[in-house]
Amino acid sequence: MDIGKINTNIADTSGTPVKFSGGKAKDPKDVFTPSSTGESDQSFASLSGKKFTAGDAGKILLESKKNLEAAYNKSVQKPDWEVRGGIYYTSNLVYDKKNRRLYGGVEEVPKTSRHKHHLTCFNPDGSVRWKYEDEKFRSGASHDKDGNVFFCGMNSLVALDKDGNKKWIIGLENQFYTDYPPVVVPDGTVFVISPDRSNKWEKTRITAAKDGKVKWTYNTANDWGSRAISLVTGKDGSLYIAARKNVKEQGLIFKKSHLEDYLIGLNPDGTEKFRTPIEGWAKKSRGTLTVGSNDNIYTIQKSSKLCVYSPDGNEKLSVQLTGKWNGQDVTLSTNFPPTVDEDGNIYIAAENFRKGELICLDGKGKEKWRKSIDKKFSTKPHLSPDGKIAVAGEDEHIHIFDKSGAPLKKYLVGGEDRINRAYGRKMTGMRSFCNANFTFDENGEIIVGTGDWILAFDPDADPLLQITEESHDGENGETKNGTIRVEEKNVIIGGVKLKRNKGE
Repeated sequence: MDIGKINTNIADTSGTPVKFSGGKAKDPKDVFTPSSTGESDQSFASLSGKKFTAGDAGKILLESKKNLEAAYNKSVQKPDWEVRGGIYYTSNLVYDKKNRRLYGGVEEVPKTSRHKHHLTCFNPDGSVRWKYEDEKFRSGASHDKDGNVFFCGMNSLVALDKDGNKKWIIGLENQFYTDYPPVVVPDGTVFVISPDRSNKWEKTRITAAKDGKVKWTYNTANDWGSRAISLVTGKDGSLYIAARKNVKEQGLIFKKSHLEDYLIGLNPDGTEKFRTPIEGWAKKSRGTLTVGSNDNIYTIQKSSKLCVYSPDGNEKLSVQLTGKWNGQDVTLSTNFPPTVDEDGNIYIAAENFRKGELICLDGKGKEKWRKSIDKKFSTKPHLSPDGKIAVAGEDEHIHIFDKSGAPLKKYLVGGEDRINRAYGRKMTGMRSFCNANFTFDENGEIIVGTGDWILAFDPDADPLLQITEESHDGENGETKNGTIRVEEKNVIIGGVKLKRNKGE
């Protein structure tokens, strides 16, 4: 086979010379260089100074400039599976690893009536296992060790078994709606937080329930105009609350008001353990708190400062988030809670103007590394089952880093039209991620809720081979360039073996 002819076909396919992001255009004819051993053992060179494997050669032949750039950027574009999900905007995706079930609030849009919101259970392959439609879904779901699942309805707390059968329901008196996911502790107690409309939106009530009965309630003053409320639990069953109090004072003529923010600790029986004033919660974050394996409470305050507290409410650490912009020191911000791994490392998805900076600190607040992406982050950092760090960006990718901060791979979630086969038309509407709107199964598969779709990505997917395998005209991989067959170190194209040039 004539390499020159293959390169001509490359030019015909891509239409324009190949150009990498930030690099110079490269004539496709320069991609391959014949080896000295003749036509039966021809090799290919590097392109734009980047090293390529045999799998890259097949991709270059089969795909366009756009897909070639995806290979260079380590972008996996083909989901393992995808279903039309319609994830409700307040819902998070929750995976029960023991029972292998995925839960999410799905929004249905009938043509002749109002939108419907159902708690839906999916199998690991994306097929629907069951839907619960008796109570309108308002929040993300949570599950316990036995597979029972809990969610908030319009004015209720609902418990189902793992097969979708109702176990019990508690009416939450005077609750308008509850759009925060319930929190479940090992003894089966469920906590739910919601605004109390009987107090003109100025109070938030926390209800503790077990086996269909209310154990206790706790009221905390709250400004209805702010969503900076979060609830987390420690190992001993203690609760920690990000609370905001609207304080009204009599002025000379009219009453004046100001906000006071607190970190509140509750004992397992609902009595107050401590109330610590803080500088101010993050403005946009609904989840400003995280509890580490050491039971310390990690908070983001004023959208720009990490503060760590002991379980008794004493401050242990305070770190201002800073960075560089045009050579100048600047204050960074974040709308997401920190993530803490088992070793005490702290991960923060910060914003540096329009770019994202993922910052890793050790347990003493000392920076270990930071990595940037071209767009802002759209979720908090997540930890995969094998300890990798995953975070979604407004570039419509989920980015994967190892524990040293090295970028490993990224998965394309949005950006392209997807075919709605039921109606035979393209669907756009790939909305931004909700907070915590992707999760992992027991094998590390990444499951993503995008607003209109649920997608799953194989963590071992190869950005090159997954496209090479599907980009052919015949069942046996026949293309206008001949049969494509990829081996570990070579690619066979029309009977010609291409391999890496020596020294590259």
